[in-house]
Amino acid sequence: TVGVAITGFFFEKTVANRTSGVAPTTTAAPGHTLRYTLSLRSADASGNVRMFDELDAMNALAAFVPGTLTLVSYPPGADVSNTSSTAGAKGTGVVDIRNLNIPAGGQVQIQFDVTVAATVPIGTLSNAVSEITSGTRSRQRTDCTNSSPSVGARSR
Repeated sequence: TVGVAITGFFFEKTVANRTSGVAPTTTAAPGHTLRYTLSLRSADASGNVRMFDELDAMNALAAFVPGTLTLVSYPPGADVSNTSSTAGAKGTGVVDIRNLNIPAGGQVQIQFDVTVAATVPIGTLSNAVSEITSGTRSRQRTDCTNSSPSVGARSR
Protein backbone atom coordinates (compact mmCIF):
# COMPACT_ATOMS: atom_id res chain seq x y z
CA THR A 1 0.00 0.00 0.00
CA VAL A 2 1.25 3.42 -0.93
CA GLY A 3 0.02 6.45 0.98
CA VAL A 4 -0.23 9.76 -0.81
CA ALA A 5 -0.52 13.09 0.96
CA ILE A 6 -2.26 15.77 -1.04
CA THR A 7 -1.28 19.31 -0.09
CA GLY A 8 -1.54 22.73 -1.63
CA PHE A 9 -4.28 24.87 -3.04
CA PHE A 10 -6.08 25.69 -6.28
CA PHE A 11 -6.86 29.32 -7.17
CA GLU A 12 -9.22 30.35 -9.95
CA LYS A 13 -10.35 33.76 -11.17
CA THR A 14 -13.34 33.98 -13.50
CA VAL A 15 -15.42 36.81 -14.94
CA ALA A 16 -19.05 37.17 -16.03
CA ASN A 17 -20.59 40.05 -17.97
CA ARG A 18 -23.59 41.15 -15.88
CA THR A 19 -24.78 43.54 -18.59
CA SER A 20 -24.91 41.00 -21.42
CA GLY A 21 -25.66 38.02 -19.18
CA VAL A 22 -22.75 35.99 -20.61
CA ALA A 23 -20.84 33.85 -18.10
CA PRO A 24 -18.01 33.15 -18.39
CA THR A 25 -17.24 35.94 -20.81
CA THR A 26 -14.41 36.97 -23.09
CA THR A 27 -15.81 40.33 -24.25
CA ALA A 28 -17.28 43.46 -22.73
CA ALA A 29 -18.06 46.98 -23.88
CA PRO A 30 -17.54 50.32 -22.17
CA GLY A 31 -20.17 50.78 -19.47
CA HIS A 32 -20.69 47.03 -18.95
CA THR A 33 -20.63 45.68 -15.41
CA LEU A 34 -18.35 42.69 -14.86
CA ARG A 35 -18.54 40.26 -11.95
CA TYR A 36 -15.25 38.68 -10.93
CA THR A 37 -15.17 35.53 -8.80
CA LEU A 38 -12.03 34.58 -6.87
CA SER A 39 -12.12 30.97 -5.63
CA LEU A 40 -9.51 29.33 -3.44
CA ARG A 41 -9.64 25.62 -2.57
CA SER A 42 -7.21 24.17 -0.08
CA ALA A 43 -6.26 20.53 0.42
CA ASP A 44 -5.15 21.24 3.97
CA ALA A 45 -6.32 23.75 6.55
CA SER A 46 -5.06 27.26 5.94
CA GLY A 47 -5.44 30.13 8.37
CA ASN A 48 -5.01 33.87 8.13
CA VAL A 49 -5.11 33.83 4.32
CA ARG A 50 -5.18 37.13 2.43
CA MET A 51 -6.51 37.67 -1.11
CA PHE A 52 -5.34 40.84 -2.82
CA ASP A 53 -6.37 42.07 -6.25
CA GLU A 54 -5.39 45.50 -7.56
CA LEU A 55 -7.57 46.32 -10.54
CA ASP A 56 -5.64 47.68 -13.49
CA ALA A 57 -2.24 46.91 -11.89
CA MET A 58 -0.96 45.47 -15.19
CA ASN A 59 -2.88 47.68 -17.61
CA ALA A 60 -1.23 50.65 -19.34
CA LEU A 61 -4.53 52.55 -19.23
CA ALA A 62 -7.28 52.23 -16.64
CA ALA A 63 -9.87 49.71 -17.89
CA PHE A 64 -12.36 50.32 -15.08
CA VAL A 65 -14.32 53.28 -13.74
CA PRO A 66 -12.97 54.57 -10.39
CA GLY A 67 -15.46 54.15 -7.55
CA THR A 68 -17.46 51.33 -9.17
CA LEU A 69 -15.78 48.39 -7.41
CA THR A 70 -18.39 46.77 -5.16
CA LEU A 71 -17.91 43.66 -3.03
CA VAL A 72 -20.79 41.26 -3.70
CA SER A 73 -19.89 38.35 -1.43
CA TYR A 74 -17.15 37.16 0.90
CA PRO A 75 -16.89 34.60 3.71
CA PRO A 76 -18.23 35.42 7.19
CA GLY A 77 -15.49 36.65 9.52
CA ALA A 78 -13.32 37.98 6.68
CA ASP A 79 -11.76 41.40 7.17
CA VAL A 80 -12.72 43.57 4.17
CA SER A 81 -11.76 46.91 5.75
CA ASN A 82 -8.75 47.40 3.42
CA THR A 83 -10.82 47.03 0.24
CA SER A 84 -11.29 50.36 -1.57
CA SER A 85 -13.12 51.31 -4.76
CA THR A 86 -10.65 54.15 -5.43
CA ALA A 87 -7.29 52.72 -4.31
CA GLY A 88 -4.50 51.37 -6.48
CA ALA A 89 -2.07 53.01 -8.87
CA LYS A 90 -4.84 54.03 -11.29
CA GLY A 91 -7.49 54.73 -8.62
CA THR A 92 -9.84 52.04 -9.94
CA GLY A 93 -9.90 49.83 -6.86
CA VAL A 94 -8.23 47.26 -4.67
CA VAL A 95 -9.79 44.11 -3.26
CA ASP A 96 -7.91 43.32 -0.04
CA ILE A 97 -9.56 40.62 2.06
CA ARG A 98 -7.80 39.23 5.10
CA ASN A 99 -8.40 36.76 7.91
CA LEU A 100 -9.70 34.04 5.60
CA ASN A 101 -9.72 30.61 7.21
CA ILE A 102 -10.09 27.57 4.99
CA PRO A 103 -10.73 24.11 6.46
CA ALA A 104 -8.97 21.08 4.98
CA GLY A 105 -10.71 20.27 1.70
CA GLY A 106 -12.62 23.56 1.91
CA GLN A 107 -13.12 26.55 -0.33
CA VAL A 108 -13.61 30.30 0.01
CA GLN A 109 -15.09 32.51 -2.65
CA ILE A 110 -15.10 36.28 -3.15
CA GLN A 111 -17.15 38.15 -5.73
CA PHE A 112 -16.96 41.75 -6.81
CA ASP A 113 -18.46 43.92 -9.53
CA VAL A 114 -16.75 46.69 -11.51
CA THR A 115 -17.71 48.82 -14.52
CA VAL A 116 -15.67 48.98 -17.74
CA ALA A 117 -14.41 52.52 -18.49
CA ALA A 118 -15.72 54.45 -21.49
CA THR A 119 -12.16 55.40 -22.46
CA VAL A 120 -10.95 51.84 -23.04
CA PRO A 121 -9.97 51.32 -26.70
CA ILE A 122 -11.82 48.57 -28.56
CA GLY A 123 -9.87 45.32 -28.58
CA THR A 124 -8.08 45.98 -25.28
CA LEU A 125 -7.29 42.89 -23.22
CA SER A 126 -7.57 43.71 -19.54
CA ASN A 127 -4.80 42.00 -17.58
CA ALA A 128 -5.35 41.11 -13.94
CA VAL A 129 -3.19 39.97 -11.05
CA SER A 130 -4.32 38.38 -7.81
CA GLU A 131 -2.07 37.59 -4.86
CA ILE A 132 -2.68 35.07 -2.13
CA THR A 133 -0.70 35.20 1.09
CA SER A 134 -0.94 32.89 4.09
CA GLY A 135 0.84 32.90 7.41
CA THR A 136 1.91 29.33 6.72
CA ARG A 137 2.72 29.60 3.01
CA SER A 138 4.84 31.78 0.82
CA ARG A 139 3.26 34.46 -1.35
CA GLN A 140 1.66 33.14 -4.51
CA ARG A 141 1.08 35.44 -7.45
CA THR A 142 -1.30 34.47 -10.20
CA ASP A 143 -1.28 36.43 -13.44
CA CYS A 144 -4.67 35.99 -15.08
CA THR A 145 -4.30 37.59 -18.47
CA ASN A 146 -7.01 35.45 -20.04
CA SER A 147 -9.61 35.76 -17.28
CA SER A 148 -10.52 39.32 -18.15
CA PRO A 149 -12.44 40.12 -21.28
CA SER A 150 -11.32 42.17 -24.21
CA VAL A 151 -13.33 45.33 -24.61
CA GLY A 152 -15.08 46.01 -27.84
CA ALA A 153 -18.28 45.96 -29.81
CA ARG A 154 -19.44 43.16 -32.04
CA SER A 155 -21.22 43.74 -35.32
CA ARG A 156 -23.98 41.40 -36.41
